[in-house]
Amino acid sequence: MMRGENMTRISDEEIFDYDILWFAVDSKGEIAQFDSGVYGLLPESVSKSEEQLENLAEYICERLEKSSETVISQDVFKRVILVNSKDETKLAYLERSLGFSKKGLYAYNSYDAEPNLYQYFKVSMPEKPLKLSDLPEEYRSILEQYKLENCVFREMDLITIK
Repeated sequence: MMRGENMTRISDEEIFDYDILWFAVDSKGEIAQFDSGVYGLLPESVSKSEEQLENLAEYICERLEKSSETVISQDVFKRVILVNSKDETKLAYLERSLGFSKKGLYAYNSYDAEPNLYQYFKVSMPEKPLKLSDLPEEYRSILEQYKLENCVFREMDLITIK
């Protein structure tokens, strides 16, 4: 979906009814993936076009190649509620986030243990981060609108969205 075409805004009701996958770029030009988990808010820039977000998500999920090893954040399991503490359960929880980090993206989830509408915590990170400049222009122009100006994903375990 290109700029200028019809854009459907993601409503506040949808934000609290659905787990929304969204993306952002930090002040260093590195990219992160966020799972709202019906707890997390979205920046207005992301909410303004469901079509652009879907177009970007389709590219990242379906066509972006794996390019990095990953690191799991230390405090991940203090921030989520799992049905049990078995290794398979932990791996199942991490699977989606690690998939994004293998593509060079930082991966963040909204809180589960203590629902907090404004905060996301880092689940995993790439050893070799993908840069905005690595993307084709069509997707770079979408992500440029999703900039979190005062963030450096590499340094931030928690990100607050207001």
